[in-house]
Amino acid sequence: MENTPLTCQRDKFIIPEGVCYMNSSYISPLLKSVEEAGVEGLQRRRQPWTITPRDFFEPAEQVRSLFARLVNADPEGVALIPSVSYGVGIAALNLPLSPGQSIVILKEQFPSNVYAWEVLSHDNQAELKRVPYPKDDDLTSAVLETIDQATAIVALPEIHWHTGAKIDLVKIRARTRSVGAALVVDASQSLGAAGFDAGLIQPDFLINTGYKGLLGPYGLCFAYLSPEWRTGKPLEQGWLNRIKSDDFAGLTNYQSQYQDGARRYDMGERANPIHLSMAAAALGQLLDWGMDRVTAYNRSLVKLIINKADHCGFAHTDSRYSSDNMLGVTLPPQISTELEAALQQEKVYIAKRGNRIRLAPHVYNDTDEIDRLFEVLPHYFK
Repeated sequence: MENTPLTCQRDKFIIPEGVCYMNSSYISPLLKSVEEAGVEGLQRRRQPWTITPRDFFEPAEQVRSLFARLVNADPEGVALIPSVSYGVGIAALNLPLSPGQSIVILKEQFPSNVYAWEVLSHDNQAELKRVPYPKDDDLTSAVLETIDQATAIVALPEIHWHTGAKIDLVKIRARTRSVGAALVVDASQSLGAAGFDAGLIQPDFLINTGYKGLLGPYGLCFAYLSPEWRTGKPLEQGWLNRIKSDDFAGLTNYQSQYQDGARRYDMGERANPIHLSMAAAALGQLLDWGMDRVTAYNRSLVKLIINKADHCGFAHTDSRYSSDNMLGVTLPPQISTELEAALQQEKVYIAKRGNRIRLAPHVYNDTDEIDRLFEVLPHYFK
């Protein structure tokens, strides 16, 4: 099974016939199994007398372990959080920064991984360095050239959210170690549609949404913290995160000690039965498929998109730096300003970001849809 190439999995999703949806980096369609799990969670919620104290803990631990398996990490380092900005906030609260030091981010990086660094750098009289997007799409070299001895924090995506250009995080990690800087990664645009190896990259913080490539619910996200950051200060002082919190009768015997690992960083009300049920189903399906197979399948679709774009004469992200799950196709100056709406009339759904269209396939897409997209797309170029 593991050596057998993955085929299109559209039949496992709730996608109407005729719809070409190539925007997994926006919001994913729901797997049928994920919707069913959500309905089951909702049905449990309408009968609260069936919800026991262990339901506040065991489902969260299951999801924590599933995410850890997916990214090759230990579950003790996984926190359940509500948003990427929440996870970035945890990192900003705990990473040291002194006057005169710097934080490195990308210029025009997604804002969830920007605002906390703007505040932190301002409050600590540090410099926020924004790496301009390079003309040759080689983001790795551009970031490496910016990191220096004054760098304290490097906060990056794994791929650029407009272009799909990939950053070599192994090289970035080696450079940050050489100058004593922390590495914070937002993998929201790629993880799930492509693999991520936390054991290889060893970020200080890995943060990810649950509703894009991971195919799960909106409102449950994940953070992985390396061992040295698991004893820090959480954003919330929740009761579930303390020792003996499973003793509901003794909760007023207040505890100063947190639960082990990264659990201290869990959001309040993490025990949402709807979110946890949906996330468990989604993560379980990705693990059943195997992330190597998912990555290879999506990479084959991106390669086909590159070939089609070349055939049509459309400029795009340099294939040497393109990611496994996204490609940005540059729009010529004369492109219709109503392109997205026009394509939607054809039931073709893509994202326009800046001066590019972003094509982000996942396992519910197939080669016929890419053929159809590139039959339709040229008609809207004026």
